[in-house]
Amino acid sequence: MMWLHGSGERMRGFSMIAFARVVCAALMLTLATSTVFAQDPDPVAALAAAADPLDEWDIAMSTGAAAGYVPDTACALCHDDKAQSFKAMGMAKSFYRPSPDKIIEDFENNHYYHAPTDRHYEMELRGQDYWFRRYQIADDGARINLFEQKVDWILGSGHHTRVYIFRTNDGMMFQLPLAWYSQDGKWGMGPGFETLPHPGVTRTVKRQCMFCHNAFPDVASGSDAYAMPEHFPEDLPEGIGCQRCHGPGAEHAGLALQDEAPLAAIRAAIVNPSKLPREKLYSICYGCHMQPIVAVPGVRRFGRDAYSFRPGEDLRDFVAQMDVEATNRPRRERFEINHHPYRLEQSTCFIKSEGKLGCLTCHDPHVKITPDQRAGHYRAACLTCHATDGAGLPLATTAARTPPRLIRRSRRMPIAPAATCPRGGRRT
Repeated sequence: MMWLHGSGERMRGFSMIAFARVVCAALMLTLATSTVFAQDPDPVAALAAAADPLDEWDIAMSTGAAAGYVPDTACALCHDDKAQSFKAMGMAKSFYRPSPDKIIEDFENNHYYHAPTDRHYEMELRGQDYWFRRYQIADDGARINLFEQKVDWILGSGHHTRVYIFRTNDGMMFQLPLAWYSQDGKWGMGPGFETLPHPGVTRTVKRQCMFCHNAFPDVASGSDAYAMPEHFPEDLPEGIGCQRCHGPGAEHAGLALQDEAPLAAIRAAIVNPSKLPREKLYSICYGCHMQPIVAVPGVRRFGRDAYSFRPGEDLRDFVAQMDVEATNRPRRERFEINHHPYRLEQSTCFIKSEGKLGCLTCHDPHVKITPDQRAGHYRAACLTCHATDGAGLPLATTAARTPPRLIRRSRRMPIAPAATCPRGGRRT
């Protein structure tokens, strides 16, 4: 009993000492914390100790190879006007799942016969799903060599064309050979499938394709390196979003959702392309719209993973662009896919402006110019540099006649005269 009584006294003494220590520690922590917040010159660092506003708003943030990205809906919380207008842009509709509310195709006249392969192609709507079908016709009229595949993704805004993608269980994606051409309102073989040989249903969708056709996916670090399998997760972003031009938005959104964050810190946490030097500004556009020649694509520099480019970098540090000198066709007469800045930088307007003319001279990436607005909009852009006469008309200058081959119209790829627009125009 004496041992129990003595132990109790010791326990009570220990409890009082422990309690006193806890109180002292709490007071010291309070004083220390107050001192830190009072003296810390960096308010952003002080706010980092607070609860994560992204969690509070249930906003997911990507990790891994492309870390720090948030859903575009987070951007719309503060920038709803730009988010709404951007929805009409082709970039916002570059990649998405099929659904009845996105149908623009003619499923009544859904058959296309390709003579070079002697194969029939169809796209069918089954409930809410798109189904691709390929077959041949035997001598007795029966369908043979039938292949059917559900479409998992649509690539292309539909302003010009749409192509169709399916994904295998191991994460590989393949392009189907049938395409929808919106301007003609009919089905046809996709680009690269018109002639033989073509890859049938085995054309692999690669990361370098998706780099320009979609926002970055949430994948593990290193999985986008050279020689890694071309695998994609089942869930992917839908369309090129705000952050492909403005950079990862998690830090920016996290600060913007805190009332105490200084405005300067909020703005510094995101890329404003208009504030960048010209080379870095147009590195954003040129990353996808500059391709001097289709046959020799640019080469990503060693040590750079597929999803490692960020707005604000110089594109030349990420990719080495290739060009050729064709003996039978001068550079100024070549017109290929993704030739917008390639042609622009050969134009008299660009050369005479000493490089001041650029994509944003004529284009606002947030706003789609409707057909009835185009003439006035682009005329106003031209007149920011060009003078007018007394009647308000642009002063005419003497120029060489446009080569006939630049104004010819092909079956699928009409070419506009260079005078229409410094970069020209084409369908795909």
